[in-house]
Amino acid sequence: MSNSLREARFIPKKVYRKGMTRGFLYSGPSMKSAFQTGELLYVRPDVQDVKPGDVVVFERDGRNIVHRVLSVEKNGYYTRGDDNPFIDPGLVFPDQVIGRVEMGEHLGELNPVRSGRRALLLAELGRSTRGVGRWFRIVFGWPYRLLKSSGIVIKVWKPDISRIQLMSVNGPLIKYIYRGKTVAVWDASCHYFECRRPFDLVIPSPNNE
Repeated sequence: MSNSLREARFIPKKVYRKGMTRGFLYSGPSMKSAFQTGELLYVRPDVQDVKPGDVVVFERDGRNIVHRVLSVEKNGYYTRGDDNPFIDPGLVFPDQVIGRVEMGEHLGELNPVRSGRRALLLAELGRSTRGVGRWFRIVFGWPYRLLKSSGIVIKVWKPDISRIQLMSVNGPLIKYIYRGKTVAVWDASCHYFECRRPFDLVIPSPNNE
């Protein structure tokens, strides 16, 4: 998994003032139960009090990796992605750590990132039950996919959704707003589209246009 660095001016002022002065755009499958692809992660750099359960960004083999700390050892940390079956090979040394992820932004909403031993326990429980959830989605998810592909809903449900175009450092960003809430985002610079259910039944992906 590789996560790209975002410029400081892209970080909301209220987040920057709290000490989260670096930002990363999340991608990859290893932490998908915690973060969405394309989610902005805000990082506090140069942390000295890393604890088990904290989510950190570290550099390895030229990549920026976002994983959770499992244990703190004398010389470094053992880490793993919440959705990975195996612990990361070898210790992550303190000089490899870019910072701790403390806030995420998805579809315009800011949310604190869970950390500490409680977060670590929840991650472990999630891993043990994820197999059951995956089976459930395979069996019962097909009616929704069938409804989405049919195009019937868009003919009978026409919610008042407005489009707002913004300019980010990477190019145009379009938000779809329904009753004051962001329900979808289109980032043309990386062809990334994210849409909440059930609005994905009526908002076509720009990638398919």
